[in-house]
Amino acid sequence: MYRFIFSFLLGAFTLLFPVSALAVELMLDDTVAGFGNEIIAVDLDSRKYETVTIIVEPPRGGNGRFQGRVIEEKVRIDNDEAILKLKESATKVAGVYRVSVEDEFGETLASGDFEVFPDVPAEIVVELDKGETLIIDAENSVFVGVFDRYENPLDKRPVLLLSSDGEIKKLDDETDEDGLVEFIVIPDVEYEMKLSAVDLLSEKSEDFVLGVEGKLPRSSGTTFRASLLDEYDISTEEDNRSIGYIDTFEIIIGDDEPVLRINEPYDITINAQDRDGDIAKGYVGEVVIESSDTDAQVPDSAVQFYASDRGELVLPLALMFGTPGRHTVIVTDMDDTDITSEQTVWVVGHESLIEKRDIIVESPSEGTVVGGTQVTISGIAPVYTNLELFDMSTVDNVSGQKIATGASDKDGAFSFIVDLDATVAEHELVVRTSEEGPAIESEKLHITIDTSAPDIKEVTLLPDTVMAGADFTVSVTTESLETVEAGIDNGDKKKLTEGSSDEDGISIYQGSFTAPEMSGIHTINVTVRDHAGNEIVRSADLSVNQSGFGIVQNVRAQTDEQDILISWSPVTEAKSYRIYFGASQSNLTSHIDTGSASPSVRLTGLTGGQMYYFAVTAIGGGGEESKEKSEMVSATPRGSLFDVRLTSQINSVLIQWSKMPNTDISHYRIRYGVQSGIYTEERTIEADKTMFTLTDLINGITYYISLTAVQGSGMELRDSVELTAIPGSSGGQPGMHMSSPDPVPAYFQSSGIEAMGGPSNSIQQSANPQVTPHSGPSLLVWFGLIILIACGYFCVRFIKQSKMQKQLIAQIVSQYRS
Repeated sequence: MYRFIFSFLLGAFTLLFPVSALAVELMLDDTVAGFGNEIIAVDLDSRKYETVTIIVEPPRGGNGRFQGRVIEEKVRIDNDEAILKLKESATKVAGVYRVSVEDEFGETLASGDFEVFPDVPAEIVVELDKGETLIIDAENSVFVGVFDRYENPLDKRPVLLLSSDGEIKKLDDETDEDGLVEFIVIPDVEYEMKLSAVDLLSEKSEDFVLGVEGKLPRSSGTTFRASLLDEYDISTEEDNRSIGYIDTFEIIIGDDEPVLRINEPYDITINAQDRDGDIAKGYVGEVVIESSDTDAQVPDSAVQFYASDRGELVLPLALMFGTPGRHTVIVTDMDDTDITSEQTVWVVGHESLIEKRDIIVESPSEGTVVGGTQVTISGIAPVYTNLELFDMSTVDNVSGQKIATGASDKDGAFSFIVDLDATVAEHELVVRTSEEGPAIESEKLHITIDTSAPDIKEVTLLPDTVMAGADFTVSVTTESLETVEAGIDNGDKKKLTEGSSDEDGISIYQGSFTAPEMSGIHTINVTVRDHAGNEIVRSADLSVNQSGFGIVQNVRAQTDEQDILISWSPVTEAKSYRIYFGASQSNLTSHIDTGSASPSVRLTGLTGGQMYYFAVTAIGGGGEESKEKSEMVSATPRGSLFDVRLTSQINSVLIQWSKMPNTDISHYRIRYGVQSGIYTEERTIEADKTMFTLTDLINGITYYISLTAVQGSGMELRDSVELTAIPGSSGGQPGMHMSSPDPVPAYFQSSGIEAMGGPSNSIQQSANPQVTPHSGPSLLVWFGLIILIACGYFCVRFIKQSKMQKQLIAQIVSQYRS
């Protein structure tokens, strides 16, 4: 029986207070060596765990041992989260770090990993494969390594090894996973060899001196080689003859192919040449590479010629075109812009390989619609080949007429300028070789001639009469997929935005404009252009009036307890009014709109005891506003009688107040509730207290609080200010609201004005303030608690009755035995 009762109670508690089990999740971000990291475990059950253990295992080194320290730290759970911040020293080793979260019993709750990438290059090293010195006139294996500041290797880095002596051969294109790249070095001098290693991506370089063993007789002259130790040097008279002065550049794109393809990378070779056409081997400088193709990809910054380049610079895969056609690549010296050279190439748009005997029409594209009869046909064909252009459409009952002849040039490019027959809408064009040449024909090109102008259904100005400087909208109804532009008078035109189209293919295009400051009639010019280039122009008249109303007069600010009543003389045709306010005369930065033509408004929720300054402007139906603000007025709302201050806390509110001097106070009374003016709870406080904390409140609920002082005579001094606070947040902040309309002031009754106040988008105006609904335990929770109490009561009675029954049975048995 007891087990049954316990199981029932446990089940009831489970139904009333269900516990949701959420999977623990790790939030991990990759980082860079030495930057630290932050590990966040979320969705932890703080009711079940107080702390968790976060374990971070760094990556293993190549020798099978840990290079970094394993971190195992106990972290306290806060708001179902546990956060472990790794210091910079904990992430020095590059690689993948393994993270796991364990509970207090060692059970893994979650696991994951993050990667630490190497930092920027900080060190370049040179190592010999064998021995400590180089062997003269022999192949020596030399490794160049690139590492960051924590000795993490950097892979996939292109590296150069340069020297002014001997010969250097590169075996690897870039560093491997150990950060090394191998070179073959053949020194030709004894004692020592000077080397320079360069990381091309960062342009970081290091100089090294390696010892050289062996002896090789010196020749009478040495071959000049570039060195980063000394930008360039001229060793012999023979080399001096080949240096010369730069006069121009030779540009070689790819393998000097006559036709290139879009979206394919090509090498660029730039040779510095002197006036005799020889390579200027001593040229050192920077050049800028540009292309006439705006979609082309070229080096973003200037390219450096080093002395080691000997006047010849190769940029692998540095150029990619994005638009078909004939394009020009320009190379210019940065220091002397007069030294510039160009190379023209033909770029085609198809992806397949081009046969040397093909004819390809590149412009215009297939299915082009043109607005006139004159068309330019261009493309590529076999070089120096006679070509003919045929129109295969039927004209005068004849098809396949030859309409133009021409020839391709040395690059294979050709171009025809022809006038098509306007009586035929659809034309089918073909380019062929002439009869005496090889039989080659291009694919058919279809061109449509559309000379009809677009049809504008309607041009509307919304509104067509505005104040100077006000905004208005231009609306154009025309065919879909057109280009619609509008401008004021002869000013710049603005493209209108197309809306959705109807079943007949008609769309409405709209754009917002600002009216000119000059009053009068202004012309709005609208241009509609179709995809064929045909266009039509329409216009509409915009009437612009002088902006603004007169200055609002007779502004008054009257204090009424904690409220301020602002009133003024009405302005003709005003649709609304704007009240500017602030705590100083020179800073009226805030404003509210009445949203009504009534010439008064009541402002509530202002800070008591704070002087406010006000000015008023009138606003018209089109948004136009008085040019100047009204005369400034001021008023101070009455403050709290006891200077009450509220501080929101978790499930509580701290109330602080000031004593009233020379007043016999018997005690204080605090009333509060969840509805304004309706207080369901009350607390009595001793007269010597000036603070009290209301506890057992619900977070997120707005509480309305009022303080009253009871004098010795029994009279109450009630604070006229009702304050609000929201436990668990920074509640209690005063706000500004606009109340419902008040009666017309006496000085306006003679003018017959009745309506006052009005709704506004930015001001809350209501005779009955909104009440935040009370939120507490749900009905299900109350019902469950009642059931639990009843069950407990009956259980106790059952136990008592069981004991009484046992005692009665014992007495009967005892009597029976006697």
